[in-house]
Amino acid sequence: MFNEGSINYVVSNNYYHFENYLKKGYKNFNKNIVSEAKINSLKEDFWYLCLDLSWAQSKGSYYDEIYDCSPKLKNIFYHEKKSSIKLNGFVLTKYEYIDLK
Repeated sequence: MFNEGSINYVVSNNYYHFENYLKKGYKNFNKNIVSEAKINSLKEDFWYLCLDLSWAQSKGSYYDEIYDCSPKLKNIFYHEKKSSIKLNGFVLTKYEYIDLK
C-alpha cells in the first residue's frame, strides 16, 4: 500500500516507533518518514499513522468505527484531512496539501 501510492510521506506522533516497523516490515520501503513536528514544513500530501485504539484483540471483535487518527498539533496550516482507513491494528489518515498562494 505505501510503496504503490503516490504519497511520499508518512507522518506520526510516534515517529521513532513506526520508523523501525515500516522500514523492516515492508520490503523496499521507499517513503519518507517524518515526525509530526515537521508537518507545516511539508508541501505535499502525507499519510498520518496511528495505532488503532478502538481495536480489541479478542476473536471477532474488530470494531467498524475508526479511531480519530489526526496530528496532535493545534495548528495545521497547509493540509486538509480527507479520509481514514484501518490496516492491521493501525489507522492511516490521508492529508492533502493546500496551496494557499
